[in-house]
Amino acid sequence: MNFPSRNRIIAGLSDALLVMEARSKGGALVTAGIAFDYDRSVYALPGRLTDISSQGTNSLIASQKAQLLLGAEQLMRDMNWDHEERKYRVHQIRIELFSVEEQEIIRLLSDHSSMGLDQISDQLGRPVPALSGLILQLELRGAIRQMPGNRYAIN
Repeated sequence: MNFPSRNRIIAGLSDALLVMEARSKGGALVTAGIAFDYDRSVYALPGRLTDISSQGTNSLIASQKAQLLLGAEQLMRDMNWDHEERKYRVHQIRIELFSVEEQEIIRLLSDHSSMGLDQISDQLGRPVPALSGLILQLELRGAIRQMPGNRYAIN
């Protein structure tokens, strides 16, 4: 009875969700769907086509609701969990070369491993349409990168 509520909370609190095994129906797929709807990063480990416990994970990958996970290094890189490396990269950005609005975004992302566009909008008090162009410019200039789940991080 409490599983759907619990799964919604887990999906909302998580930066990423990893589905290791799932049948064609079940709680893992429900949670993955919720996380996808919340613009969280969703990963799935592929499995044998004949394995009933891999039907759900393979369908998540096929429907592009989950990114194929090939190893821990990929997850660590995508989630920007190597803080020392991230700090080093942040210092390499010559922030004075960016507009005031772009600098605000860079500073905000420097304090977080990654953020969604809605989160950036809320934190900076700017509408999403106004931020979209700035985000694109920062991506094109190599200052930030888009990650799975429509999240952004310092490059």
